[in-house]
Amino acid sequence: MSNAIRFSSVTLACPDPAGLASFYADVTGGEVTFVHHMEWASMRCEGVRLEFMGVADYVPPRWPDDSALLHIDFLVDDLEKAATRVERSGPRVSTISRTRLIAWCSAILQAIRFVSH
Repeated sequence: MSNAIRFSSVTLACPDPAGLASFYADVTGGEVTFVHHMEWASMRCEGVRLEFMGVADYVPPRWPDDSALLHIDFLVDDLEKAATRVERSGPRVSTISRTRLIAWCSAILQAIRFVSH
């Protein structure tokens, strides 16, 4: 038996596990791999597994006010096309304008490119 520790998945609490698994599967080109009523759902894409745990009285975090947030980061080739694809999948609309969000993401990407060179 190996003593290696290997990453398995990230689990998110939510009010609708199947719905959120479907959203992330649609956005990433992945697939929903398991659904158990309103209790649990799983999806997989490119070797990553996200789990979704149903919570009946779930209260979503308030961004940017809540500091206990989980960030799920994605790499994209074209930010405009990716934003359009995500919007078509029906996410909850943020109070931040799309233009401001794309500008913010672009600034982060530029900073990452600067640091990595």
